[in-house]
Amino acid sequence: MSIQCVPPPMGHQRGFGLSASGVSGRASQVTRSGRGYSVFTLLGFCFLMAGCGASMQSVSTSSTPITMLQASPGSASFEDASIEQSNKASFFNPSPQPANAQQSVAGLGFFPEGNNSLHAGIAPGTTYSMAGFKAMDGSTDSGEFAAADSEAQHVAQGDARDSRESTDPSLRISASSLNFGNVTSGSSVTQSVQLSSEGSGTVMVTSATITGTGFSVSGPAFPVTLSRHQAMTLKVMFAPAKTGAATGTLTITSNSSSNSTATVALSGTAEATTTTTPTLTVSTSSLSFGTVDDDSLATLPVTLTSAGTAAVNVSSATVSGTDFSFSGATFPLTLNPQQAVSLEVTFAPTQGVAETGTLTIGSNSSTNPTATVGLSGTGQHWVAISWTAPSSSPVPITGYDVYRSTAGSSTYTLLNTAIITGTSYSDTAIQSGVEYSYYLESVASSGAQSAPSQSVSVTIP
Repeated sequence: MSIQCVPPPMGHQRGFGLSASGVSGRASQVTRSGRGYSVFTLLGFCFLMAGCGASMQSVSTSSTPITMLQASPGSASFEDASIEQSNKASFFNPSPQPANAQQSVAGLGFFPEGNNSLHAGIAPGTTYSMAGFKAMDGSTDSGEFAAADSEAQHVAQGDARDSRESTDPSLRISASSLNFGNVTSGSSVTQSVQLSSEGSGTVMVTSATITGTGFSVSGPAFPVTLSRHQAMTLKVMFAPAKTGAATGTLTITSNSSSNSTATVALSGTAEATTTTTPTLTVSTSSLSFGTVDDDSLATLPVTLTSAGTAAVNVSSATVSGTDFSFSGATFPLTLNPQQAVSLEVTFAPTQGVAETGTLTIGSNSSTNPTATVGLSGTGQHWVAISWTAPSSSPVPITGYDVYRSTAGSSTYTLLNTAIITGTSYSDTAIQSGVEYSYYLESVASSGAQSAPSQSVSVTIP
């Protein structure tokens, strides 16, 4: 007879390994080693533990026919065996002769079903059932045995062993400390802690409590049961109400075989609240355009700047005053901190009088949300005089003089202080409602003047 062990699958497996060939002589007892082991005797059968296969073959050891027993199942596994879980093994007598089995087993692990000692007769064609192993405490059990035929001929020997993973609950915590860094007072930061069952037993998490000002924890309601490889997540928040460094502790209690009261250190620093304020500044509070000729224009700039710590929204800009206007931006507009925009304010008088107006700027500025810029300027009437130079002259002409009389007077006054070399002149020293008359004289290179030209008159509105 030979008994062969088939290697178990990868991982923690249990079973026995057998290796034997026919040997002569008697062998009826063996010493079992390991915690709680004792002597047992096995005659007429072999049994199979987790993860091993057994096959039996006849060998010639005497002239008497050998009674063969067949083990069933051919293999059994105790991987992840629960405490007190038993494995059943059966033995079949296929021969025409009866077989006898005797054994005595004491201690943990390997034992017969029902009794610690028995003498069983296995009739031809019948099956005998026994319990081969019971998982007890996660230890490793092993022992040796010898088998004999019905005539006590020693035909096989080997060993039986079993090793089991612990069924103890084991809780793993993803972090031993959480640092929240710098957090603005009045705001909050959240971090996660994962709890996972790493053992083969069920973990019971009974509570999660927290200490430390500003720290809080949220998650499933306790107690929570975690099966093997199952996990849960706790959310830890730091929401400081005042400035300064803060520390705390998250305490997790469970039935874990190690570190049943686990702690996670908490730390963080609260910073003072930074106030963000929108503020708009205007480059000037007034613009004076001075005197500007009617039907001409003058332009001056106004700069709007976001001077606060938050963006400022400029909702509108309007202008009052008949001859004032602005350009350069479309409203509403948003100015981020330190951003600026320029407006061009224009005065284009038509009335020849002093004028005033106002540029009004609306925004969400924390100061002066309705800013105003005063506008002033004076329009000035003017008389434009132009003429055509002579096409020919007996005396070379070097320039012209312009003369004016007021309100129909026959007395004319020279207006220009230097000879006019062009063919036009603007008179701005006039008043509304007054009639003015003009003529001009050409001037020769010698200084001689021609006779006055024909006069023209105009009344200022």
